Amino acid sequence: MNINSDTKTICLLGHPIKHSFSPTIHNYLFEKYFENNIYVCFDIKEDKLKDCVYGIKALDIKGCNVTIPHKVNIIKYLDSIDDNAKLIGAVNTIKNKGGILKGYNTDGRGFVKSILDKGYDIKNKKVMIIGAGGACRSIAIELASGGVKSIEIRNRSLDRANEIIDSINNNFNTEANCSKDAINRSCLMDIDILINT
Repeated sequence: MNINSDTKTICLLGHPIKHSFSPTIHNYLFEKYFENNIYVCFDIKEDKLKDCVYGIKALDIKGCNVTIPHKVNIIKYLDSIDDNAKLIGAVNTIKNKGGILKGYNTDGRGFVKSILDKGYDIKNKKVMIIGAGGACRSIAIELASGGVKSIEIRNRSLDRANEIIDSINNNFNTEANCSKDAINRSCLMDIDILINT
């Protein structure tokens, strides 16, 4: 890797951070594809998060990934948030365009892209998701954004599932519902895509 005055910094923000494999993965890919970037980790405690965001702008850091515990709290310091990230309520990626920091959530987007890359179409499909945690929320929002016909969430408790389906029903043309019923063969007969989160 040849670091010079044109090298752009991309980073991961989190706490703790030393266990992350992100620098190894990203720097390998930057070198492989001749991208003049370097990827580093910044261990940022909660009381320094606002200062960190100012630093991203001041240092013209190209972009950031965000991990625990900052995915929610960083939102208030950004200039704008992608619509789906607003509905998800968490940001894991930040782009810096001319000092304007925009937050995104790429978890669901990456999952949906993996389905599309395999040649499957999601439009007008009926989806069942097992579990109602953060991965479900992100995936469900992206699926609804992509035009699935319906989403049914199966979970042991309905509080979190209801929050997710309310977001979908209020913002998309996708019909969403939830249940804590056991999954059996008959309930799967009408489902096109089954996702276990």
